[in-house]
Amino acid sequence: PITLGDEFASYAVAIDKCTKLIQYTAAELYPVALGGTAVGSGANTPDGYRDIVISDLADISSLPLVKEPDMRHGLQSRFAAAAFSGALRGLASELGKISNDIRLMASGPMAGLSEIGIPAVHAGSSIMPGKVNPSLAECMNMICYNVMGNDASVSMAAGAGQFELNVMLPGMLKCILESTDMLYRFIPIFRANLIDGLTANEGRLQSDIQRSPVIVTLLAPRIGYQRSAQLYKESLATGKTIRDLVIDMNLMTADEVDDLLS
Repeated sequence: PITLGDEFASYAVAIDKCTKLIQYTAAELYPVALGGTAVGSGANTPDGYRDIVISDLADISSLPLVKEPDMRHGLQSRFAAAAFSGALRGLASELGKISNDIRLMASGPMAGLSEIGIPAVHAGSSIMPGKVNPSLAECMNMICYNVMGNDASVSMAAGAGQFELNVMLPGMLKCILESTDMLYRFIPIFRANLIDGLTANEGRLQSDIQRSPVIVTLLAPRIGYQRSAQLYKESLATGKTIRDLVIDMNLMTADEVDDLLS
């Protein structure tokens, strides 16, 4: 069995990895090829121009901008922008997966899993009073799909240059800025109004685990495979939980079963 704590700890690891990748790829955006002129040769650029202008731009933007060490590469390749967009896509993939999990875990209560409760952020239905919709998770899904679409556009544009020049950067930046803006604006809302308000439906979780065949897997080393399989079949036939059957048959004490599941 896996606990909710295990599940959400894995989410935290995923977000941490995404954050580090975004920070790493963002740093690759700081080199500027300004002054490279037509093909990165720097022809007709006044002496000292690059140093002065890039220093001024760094002051104005409060960004640690630096000179691109290879101006030909800086003009013909859009790898840095594509890599940053790819890191945003990676974050979107993880956030989308987390949102899907939350929607599934919160489904119910009658015909779904109902493992967690989510905050009600609006009236859920005109015909079903009290219905709670996973609207914020759905909104996150839509944002993530847009980010992925933007990255597809960035990827194609990054490969659309010819020889020493790729003129597609404006279109790439439009997509990247749109993606960063959507994520920057919505992630705090998603956290404050959904993640921070999640609750565990402990009774439902306990009931499900006691009926789950996963207990059979854990019991096999203690009571043997054949008897474990028999217990599972009897549980399906009688409707009794595997936990209760194990205790009723004196195979293990209640404390031993609970310790096994802890």
